[in-house]
Amino acid sequence: MSSIHKLINKIYLNNIILKFPRLLQNKLKKKFNIYFIPTILNRLPNFNHPIIFNLTYQKKLLKKFHLINQQTSLMTCPYLIQILSILPFKKIINFLDIGGENIDFYLELKKKFKVRYYIFNQKEVLEKLKKIKIKNNLKDFNIIFNISDIYRNKYEFVNLGSSIQYFNNYEEIVENIIKVSKKYIFFSGIHFYNSKKKNLRKFLVVKQVNLLPTILYCYFFNRKSFLKIFLKKKYSIIFEKKNVTDNINYKNFVNLFNYSQYTDILLSK
Repeated sequence: MSSIHKLINKIYLNNIILKFPRLLQNKLKKKFNIYFIPTILNRLPNFNHPIIFNLTYQKKLLKKFHLINQQTSLMTCPYLIQILSILPFKKIINFLDIGGENIDFYLELKKKFKVRYYIFNQKEVLEKLKKIKIKNNLKDFNIIFNISDIYRNKYEFVNLGSSIQYFNNYEEIVENIIKVSKKYIFFSGIHFYNSKKKNLRKFLVVKQVNLLPTILYCYFFNRKSFLKIFLKKKYSIIFEKKNVTDNINYKNFVNLFNYSQYTDILLSK
């Protein structure tokens, strides 16, 4: 890691960046394109993920879908529908969306497949989606407020769109998802790293700074350690590729690992 990256990390880590004039903040962002900063934390802070959800926007998505019969919202995996279309589903798909929020994705699913849709997110997000569900009589749009209720069903497809890294108890979540998964588990927008070093930590807690002034914390995962959980349960990797929605800059992490990728990965048993 260069000395300039060490300095930049310090500026962001200690929130010095927020004391800079907005113009200077924008210049630093444009020049160094920093997304994440390494920390020495061993877990995510409590109340880590602020609510970033706009009910008015969701209503607009709904209205637009009814006009053009097509999803227009952005997704962490824009080709998810294409993936589903080539998988050999035989019956109605029980689809669990952990971290989902855009109502027109559900409508697109219903247009393409016979599906029972289950969604889990933060309570504030789900309460607003419930209003849309009731007003528009959305059948098979099942809202899960309590995470323990996820495990009452079995799912042909479990989708975690850039979400698992924001769960403090991610290992517990993964273990339980494996129990209720009938076939496929898909992670999109997950951060993996590898290194030739032995005893590499199974995760890093990083500070997400690309959304300033909003600040989040999330996990980067040691790829080998993360996937070991699935391989033990007889899952195999169907495909793995770089996520296409963003070109994440990891240059300020080069002393911590020698490979990193913003990844989409589909697992099957």
